[in-house]
Amino acid sequence: KNELTLAAAWRFVEQKKEVLVYCALRSSVETLGRLALKCIEHEVLSPLKTANQRVRDVMAVGAEWLGEDHPAVACLAHGVALHHGGLPRPFLTEVERLLRSGDCPLIIASPTLAQGLNLSASVLLVPSIWRSGRIIAPAEFANVAGRAGRAFVDVEGVVLHVVHETEAWEARRALQNWGEL
Repeated sequence: KNELTLAAAWRFVEQKKEVLVYCALRSSVETLGRLALKCIEHEVLSPLKTANQRVRDVMAVGAEWLGEDHPAVACLAHGVALHHGGLPRPFLTEVERLLRSGDCPLIIASPTLAQGLNLSASVLLVPSIWRSGRIIAPAEFANVAGRAGRAFVDVEGVVLHVVHETEAWEARRALQNWGEL
């Protein structure tokens, strides 16, 4: 499913859309980041953007705090930003400025996003609606879904729940149960 999520994200970016991948678990952010780096290294995916001076400056801050090989730093070189609450605040502040400048067309973020980070994107991809064996709260999902569609840019936002066909029945059951929560 992670590969499917990244393939969809790349396809939307090719269509000049800004994409936000919402990960219900913080650990999934770096997992997807490492996978993106691996896919780029093996030329399965192409870098989304070349790093300009703003991106290189943020990478320097990240290297100071995390080391240059950390996925949150390395992904920036390819137009992919990682954001979660476990990253150092000085680095996150710089990443957030970078996101507002539009230098990274793909953002992979954790629930921190739903807790006040003011970001929007044309497309929201949600690879999982589960956290620790429980479905995320409908209010959290609604908050995150509200990030899809950029004001004065998009006529509408696109929200996609990425489901592998073997999980389709479980996703349908979970979504039906959402109304009961």
